[in-house]
Amino acid sequence: MKSILRILVMLLSASLIIIALSACSEPMAVDTVHDFILNLPQAKTGSDVFVIDLSNPDHYHFLTSGWHIPDGVIVPFSRFLWTSDLVSSIDLYAAKLEDKELIITIRPYLFEGAPPTTIIVDINDTEIGRIQLKDEWRTYRLLVPEKQIQLGRNVMTLRQGQVFKPSDVMLHSMDQRSLGASYSYVVFRSEQPPRPPDLYTLQQTLGAKNFIWGGKQRHVLFSPAPSRFSWKLCLPSRPVLSFGAGLLPENFDPNGAAARFEIDLTDEAGKEHVLFKTTIKPPRRVLEMGWRQFSRTLDDYAGQTVTISFLTDSNEDESGVINSGSWLEPTILNRHSDHNVIFLLIGAYFNSETPPLGTGLEKLLFSAVQSAPLDPIELKVETFAGLPVEFLTLLRSEGWPIGYFGTGQSAINHQYKPFARSLDAIFTYGSDTEESYELIKTDCQDWIRALENRRFILMFDPRGLDSDSEIDRATAISFVDWLLENRFDQDSVIVVYNSDEMKPVWVSSPGRLTVKMGANKSWQSVINELERVLMLPNKR
Repeated sequence: MKSILRILVMLLSASLIIIALSACSEPMAVDTVHDFILNLPQAKTGSDVFVIDLSNPDHYHFLTSGWHIPDGVIVPFSRFLWTSDLVSSIDLYAAKLEDKELIITIRPYLFEGAPPTTIIVDINDTEIGRIQLKDEWRTYRLLVPEKQIQLGRNVMTLRQGQVFKPSDVMLHSMDQRSLGASYSYVVFRSEQPPRPPDLYTLQQTLGAKNFIWGGKQRHVLFSPAPSRFSWKLCLPSRPVLSFGAGLLPENFDPNGAAARFEIDLTDEAGKEHVLFKTTIKPPRRVLEMGWRQFSRTLDDYAGQTVTISFLTDSNEDESGVINSGSWLEPTILNRHSDHNVIFLLIGAYFNSETPPLGTGLEKLLFSAVQSAPLDPIELKVETFAGLPVEFLTLLRSEGWPIGYFGTGQSAINHQYKPFARSLDAIFTYGSDTEESYELIKTDCQDWIRALENRRFILMFDPRGLDSDSEIDRATAISFVDWLLENRFDQDSVIVVYNSDEMKPVWVSSPGRLTVKMGANKSWQSVINELERVLMLPNKR
């Protein structure tokens, strides 16, 4: 499971793309925070494509009956859901009447001696096909003719012949649930050319292609022209749209028609604005292959929930083979001060009045003083690893990627909290050994390196260590030495935090070495300092 999670996080990290912009009206860095649009947690496809991501609790309300729905506390969230009965149903929505296709990723319940599983799929009480499930995960495609679709709500029913209790079919299992098959996602959209049967991620089904270009892994949105990709998302406070437009090197005819590109934005009032429009002819030379890079500032729509649509078509004035355009790594950036934020939850491992001599912690915090206990009323807000969720959510909505790395049982519990689903990376180890700490430190360092020069929010929480052990204290504090060796103190706000007592100990920020946590200081003073340094919008 850890290796699978590590791969998923690395894929996500690989998809976080950045571009430095030369024009900026304010004296601040632009290339600081970013998100590949396909992976925006709040992104939803537009009306031309209807998607149900069964790993997303926000989509559970489309599941009407016959599903095991986790609550995130007793039953943790997962990347798929099980059906719980012989008949299960889902609500699908259509914005227009047309021939459509249904893309479903399913895995049968596998155990020794398991019989073959057939899923009968109905739309509005009419059978549209039967799926003979293969072993392991597979993506299946069914066609839905226009005559079987109605505008608005359509009910998809999934029927299978048997369900099983793990306690009946697996030795030593105490699981009394009735399990049918597990589902990852459902896509209901206009009919498109079929692809070979295989396992596709949701991003790939929605048009993402991954390949090596210029020595790097690149990510492209592509579908044969005419195509349209739409996402509904909330823009940060100083948004910039960065993207590339061009023809796939593997998919163009040099004698074909030019490709047309357009990007539209629909604001909260429903008014449509054209952000970008151009025509690109097929390249004649190798040096012309690839994508042209563009950017558009979106300050007029800051803080709004908007729909951004990427459209491609062929040039109507030309004949010949249609060349389909593609979009290279569409990215939402936010113009911020050029800083990371690093929360070190290691305050319980040393006497805060006398930081360990000769350590990076002493160098970092030599002029700070002990913080006073926090007002208990202030701590009645929702927290994650002892940090206010409201503030972490603000940082996330402003675009910073956030990673949590922890050891100990409390760290394991954190991964089941709802806020954990919005993290870009989360690695936890339940054991309290030095080996677990070294693993979590390596995972953290790998994540930071994968981000290259991009800014981030880091929560480092080695609570599995023994606070009474000199060796464990030195182990925890050694992470500070690594940060200073790599000069993170030069461009990061570093908050040393006592997770046992739920209070900040010191805050260090570039150009202003420490914020002293005196008797009249509290979490709000920490947040005020972060808002100042990070140039966050005032949302109070």
